[in-house]
Amino acid sequence: MKWVAIVHNDFDGTASAAVYARAVGELPTSLLFTEPTRLGKLLQGFELREAKRIVIADLGINASTFDVILREVKRLVSQGAEIQWFDHHVWKEEWKKALSEVGVQVYHDTTTCGAGVVHKVMNPNDEVSEVIARADCSVDIWLHDYPLGEKLRRVIESRREFEWKRHVMEKFFRGVVWDEEFERVLIETVNKELKGYNGLKDYARVIEVNGVRGVVAVRWKGPPDISYASQYLMARTDS
Repeated sequence: MKWVAIVHNDFDGTASAAVYARAVGELPTSLLFTEPTRLGKLLQGFELREAKRIVIADLGINASTFDVILREVKRLVSQGAEIQWFDHHVWKEEWKKALSEVGVQVYHDTTTCGAGVVHKVMNPNDEVSEVIARADCSVDIWLHDYPLGEKLRRVIESRREFEWKRHVMEKFFRGVVWDEEFERVLIETVNKELKGYNGLKDYARVIEVNGVRGVVAVRWKGPPDISYASQYLMARTDS
């Protein structure tokens, strides 16, 4: 069974593709990473080839692009595509209804992460997929209840190249969730993060408006991730 994966360009998207691949026992013929705002444009240029199944995961919908998305998935279904969409972001009910009416299989669950939705639906008894999904959800929905999650997040986000994410996804598919390569990448990444945290003070200023204290930072390149840096700055400056 040949299939194509279209997923979010992050840990959750990578994990979602891996969990699905383990469920069907086959890697995708193509793994496409994108953002919700770019999904419509990607689908506009998408043509069916050998793979007739399209799996979309960890990609929410923007109201501004929904009409384009609906038109394109309707086109693809009419050409013989089977489309499965797994997501955990907030959706309007009319979006789910409209997509279902044109033949898209929508699996939507806001209680978990994207990989968690795929795991629940496709392969709930696979122990490796459970580990991957639990690690992913730990960081993607800010549970922070599984240490492996922070390690794998750093590994996956250590490089911007899509080929690196595919490499990690293929390891997950084979049942490898941690090895010497990941350990080495983690150490390198943490060292870069620590250096980055030490330099954050050069990019941030504390301000106070009407008695409300805040911290403003100029966007920087490199680690740490902006979400984690924001938490760090707020804690260190009591903002």
